[in-house]
Amino acid sequence: MPQQNTQVKEQRCSKRMSIGETVEFRSSNDEEFRTATMVDFSEAGMLLLMNEEHPVDSQFEVRVNKEDEALYFNVKCIRSAPCADIDMYGYGCTIEKHRFTTV
Repeated sequence: MPQQNTQVKEQRCSKRMSIGETVEFRSSNDEEFRTATMVDFSEAGMLLLMNEEHPVDSQFEVRVNKEDEALYFNVKCIRSAPCADIDMYGYGCTIEKHRFTTV
């Protein structure tokens, strides 16, 4: 069996910031949040790692919690790639909308 290449060709035009933090997400038809890793972030999108597979065009609500504040993003998956070496899936997402709240 040929080895899979988990490298994804860089297609973003915005500068990105490396994050590597645990965030929470849910699909548009879910009530409960689950965990994912936000690998990096830019003004236009983000790269998420999840341990479950979702199709391209999936929509997620991503929540970043810090003490008594939360930042929510509505994102749409435009690319996905399996990361077999870590048994996860990578998702390139565009940011559709975001909001900031205090708890």
